[in-house]
Amino acid sequence: MTSEPPQGNIHFCKLSQADEPDEWEKVTERYFGSNQVRLTSAQAAHASFRRVGAGVMADMWLPPCEVKRARAQVSARRMPLWKVNCVLSGTAWVEQEHRAHSIGPGDMTICDMERESRLIVPTGARLASLTIPKAVPSLATLSASEARLVAGRRIEGKPGVLNALISLMSSVSAGLAEFDERSLVDVNKAITLLLCAAFRENLGGEPKKAETNEELLASVRMFIAHNIADPDLGPGFIAESFNISVRKLYRLFEGTEAGLGQEIRIQRIRGCAEDLRNPLLRHETVSTIGFRWGLRDASAFSRNFKSVFGMSPREYRNTFCK
Repeated sequence: MTSEPPQGNIHFCKLSQADEPDEWEKVTERYFGSNQVRLTSAQAAHASFRRVGAGVMADMWLPPCEVKRARAQVSARRMPLWKVNCVLSGTAWVEQEHRAHSIGPGDMTICDMERESRLIVPTGARLASLTIPKAVPSLATLSASEARLVAGRRIEGKPGVLNALISLMSSVSAGLAEFDERSLVDVNKAITLLLCAAFRENLGGEPKKAETNEELLASVRMFIAHNIADPDLGPGFIAESFNISVRKLYRLFEGTEAGLGQEIRIQRIRGCAEDLRNPLLRHETVSTIGFRWGLRDASAFSRNFKSVFGMSPREYRNTFCK
């Protein structure tokens, strides 16, 4: 990795696949918080960063990679910031709040840095990125429910607002070293105001109604599927993630075929069954597979598995793993 020392508020760096990922993560942590970076190509990544007040602007070329901000990293350092990504070339996938969107040139997404997120670049992409404090007056009026509605979404709106926003983001990222401090601050304010206008357009001009129970239940089920291997997955964790009470969470599952606890158990058991059928995993013990899917109690795992499939995990493997 080559990383030029910060010159004032500017920092340029370059990473190739052969470099230590820890070094790249140290540099990006300084600006975007802790992330897990996994490069899947021999191409080099390039990035330049510049601080603007309490936020950061960046111009990044990313080869095929996955950048993940997991729950442990979110908890380790509180970052009350919005992160805006504008794709200048290539494509990327952005995932947050149980929503995943493909974005291409001219598309923008907003992520809440106080929540888990994931960015996947399949073939390489150039991004203009910007972090903005949530406390900025023009954005601080967003309620928690409104914040959930915009987080992880592709930013949409009237062409005039979006075109101006994208044009500014593109120009600033391309000339990070050329703007003087005062001009950069002024441009950043303009971007923030345009972003606020785009937020309101995405919210229909007024705060949207909360999700219906059916929509919330679907989101909870998707969340369970994405986090099913986490041994801490349970009512408290799920309710906290959706900012609802445990009581309301249980009420969502009333009248469904499976209650909350059974929903989690069945999804875990089905994941185990898939691994038990896989001949490439034949070398792994049954308890190792159960452990990986969040089933840490071997006797409970065997009992629950038998209640679903009518046989023990070992019998199931011997029958279906060919």
